[in-house]
Amino acid sequence: MNEVVSLHADFFIDKESPIPYYHQLKKYITTEIESGSWLPQQKLPSESVFCERFGISRTVVRQSMKQWHCSKSCHTGQPSITCWQTSPAKQ
Repeated sequence: MNEVVSLHADFFIDKESPIPYYHQLKKYITTEIESGSWLPQQKLPSESVFCERFGISRTVVRQSMKQWHCSKSCHTGQPSITCWQTSPAKQ
């Protein structure tokens, strides 16, 4: 499966929140994967897609991914990231 996941229109980065942008994005990614919305072996959008969609910098996207990688198994490749689920999705 080589399709790129869809970013939901109802999620946004709350720029008024004291929670760092990278943490908000990491939480969104984690929630999508754990809920089963994003399936193993699907590709995440490129950094530039995240930046444009959420109005954030590449630095924020990279930090989110770095934080997320600490606890998950991923393969990073240009221009996308493919995710492997390390445990079954919560049903």
